[in-house]
Amino acid sequence: MAAKLHYNMRDLGVPSATSQAAGYSVLNLAESPVDKPWRSTTNALQNIDIDLGSAVAVTAVGVQMTNAPSFTVLADTFTVPTTNRGTLTPYADNAGRRKGVLAFAATVRYIRLQIPATSVVADDDDTVQTYYTIGAVYVFGSTLMLPRDPSYAASVKVNTPQQRVDLPNGQALAVVTGPNVSDISLPFSVRSSHDIERAGRLARLGPCWLDLDIASERWRQWPVRSVEDNFTRRIARTNAEAVELAFRELA
Repeated sequence: MAAKLHYNMRDLGVPSATSQAAGYSVLNLAESPVDKPWRSTTNALQNIDIDLGSAVAVTAVGVQMTNAPSFTVLADTFTVPTTNRGTLTPYADNAGRRKGVLAFAATVRYIRLQIPATSVVADDDDTVQTYYTIGAVYVFGSTLMLPRDPSYAASVKVNTPQQRVDLPNGQALAVVTGPNVSDISLPFSVRSSHDIERAGRLARLGPCWLDLDIASERWRQWPVRSVEDNFTRRIARTNAEAVELAFRELA
């Protein structure tokens, strides 16, 4: 386990795709809301092509909310990239959202996410679709290795945005007002010299990807922002301090 925060998000420019269903443009991938996705017209092989505008450093590519079983990531400085950077595998989290990140270090301009022609992953209700869908794609240019991994007692709270309507007959209805979103609270035991708060500051500046990098629990990763108004550092004794950072998933 080596927790890390990918940051310095790159502009995706104008992405293109092998196919796109009406109302589900591939341009949606450059935006964050997962309820405004790209959708293909079939589950045949699909290519998502991204032009970053110029050759820049890239350290990670993340995919949020997808039913694709995997992505082959090709990236280099050629218009049609051929350098295989590895396989990005999405994992389902406790909110039922499948996401994944692939970390690699390279200077590239063009990125292709290739989805194989295969069966898509079933939804929670076991529905198997005949198309691929992606909520958002993130490309990052920098990575912060956290000086300490989170301590035990970290928490992930799944929020379901809704409005509750109480009916005269005593029943209640929940009207969903948005997609599920996770709040991640991470305690850290650090030395006085460890600037763990930098992770929170970076997540206030722009979208980041928090990856706890637990090999047996790869779903513990999220695109995040920090919306907290303070960071508290508790001094237990000389060179032994505690900090808690809070992040909200981008969904």
